[in-house]
Amino acid sequence: MTIDHSATVDLEAAWQTLRVRWQELGTVWTDVVRERFEREHWLPLEAQTQSTGQALAEIARVIAQAHRNVK
Repeated sequence: MTIDHSATVDLEAAWQTLRVRWQELGTVWTDVVRERFEREHWLPLEAQTQSTGQALAEIARVIAQAHRNVK
């Protein structure tokens, strides 16, 4: 796998799809178990996904700069 801008775009697109599904699920799953799942799993996953996207973008920037420096 190469790390480039497309990895960041792919991660964001996948997360958006998952977020839409989660919102749809929230229309039928409305009990305390969902609330606990959201608090204990969903929100941390959201934060981790955002951090990962930022890290991928930074790695892609560094690799692109390295490629430019080598040429």
